[in-house]
Parts: sequence; structure tokens; C-alpha cells
Amino acid sequence: PKLKYKVLNKYPHNPSSFTQGLLWHNDKLYESTGLEGKSKIMQIDYHTGQAITEIQSAASIFGEGICILNEIIYQLSWQNHIVFLYDVNTLKEIKTFPLNTEGWGCTTDGKSIIVSDGSNTLFFYHPGDFKLEKTIFVKEKNGKVSRLNELEYVDGFIFANQWESDYIYKINAETGSVVAILNLSDLTNEVKDLNISANVLNGIAYNKTTQSFFVTGKLWPTLFEIELQ
Repeated sequence: PKLKYKVLNKYPHNPSSFTQGLLWHNDKLYESTGLEGKSKIMQIDYHTGQAITEIQSAASIFGEGICILNEIIYQLSWQNHIVFLYDVNTLKEIKTFPLNTEGWGCTTDGKSIIVSDGSNTLFFYHPGDFKLEKTIFVKEKNGKVSRLNELEYVDGFIFANQWESDYIYKINAETGSVVAILNLSDLTNEVKDLNISANVLNGIAYNKTTQSFFVTGKLWPTLFEIELQ
């Protein structure tokens, strides 16, 4: 099934942000960005698109997705094979864990840290020691769905960007089966008319208070608030 949506609001987004992760936590919007020398984690004022607080990664780190569990920010790195943990209130680094795969997107179901690596596999890790708990394989009727990137867990389902596409897949978090697809090509076309440098769709954040999704992309000038119908 194709998910339908309605655009509720449009907010400015920093067009220099190479967005890798986006999430809401305690009614605050957080964003992680990538590229070596430019990777950071920020708390964003979504009305202006500007950072309220931020932490810069080391120049050798290519930052990827983030999630927050038990007041700890988990940040992936792409090919550095490191997971960074920060205190959400101070943004001070707590510790690191090794990661065997590449790091792309991550989210949490409140118990595990769920990670994508660009394949069709989603990995569930224990938050305390980052030991692998289980994997699920994402598929639809025509076969496996790969290039899974930024993730967002909502009420038993994982919403996943597919890298280099305009699709967000709604995935059953228990079985890995795709239950619906959201096509945001209209939003991609809109931002590319505003900024020729705008890259791919990437970034999904669900606001429990408003029950709406916030979506953006790498180097996008706009943050969209949408409602699924």
C-alpha cells in the first residue's frame, strides 16, 4: 500500500547540513550530520533551522545516525566502526563501542538500539554493551529491500529511508515485512527547485506530542512537517 500524507508546515533547514539522523526527544529536535570534518550532533531550533547546542566530531569521523535511550545519545560512524555515547544534557562523551559493520541509521524501540548498515538487514544491539541481540531481514513481496538508511521507530514499526530514493518504508519491527511505502518525490522536487545542491532524502523524526513526522534531506533548505493519512 502507498501511504498518503499531508504537509502541515514548512520550516527552514540549514542547507549546509549533510543530514544523517533526525529525532525528537522531550519535545526537542536533534540532528546529526556527516562528512569528515563537518560531522556534528545538534539540538535544533526548528523554527529557525539553527543549532541551539552542538558537539563537533573529530575530523577523521564521518558521523551517521543517532538515537537517544535512557538520556544517552548513541551516534554511529560510517566506516570508522565506532559507536559514540554522549550525555544528552551536557553532550559530553561517555564512552565508545566497536561496531563490526558500517554504521548508517539507528533508532530505538525503548529496549534495543536498532541499526542499519546499508543492506536489507536491521541489527538489534543491547544498549549497555552493544552486543548483538538479533537481526531481521527487510523484504516485500518482490524480494529484499536494501540500502536502508535513517530509521525511526513508531509503535511497533520502523520507518526507513532508502538511500538514493524518495521512498520511506514502513516495516514491521518483528518480522521485517514492509507493510506500506511513502513516496516523497514531490518534496524532493520542491527542494531541488530551491537549492540545486540539495542531495537525497534522509531524516525522519516522529513527534509524539503532535503525532506528526518531520522529514528533510542532505543539504535541504527545508524541514517538512507531515501527517500520514
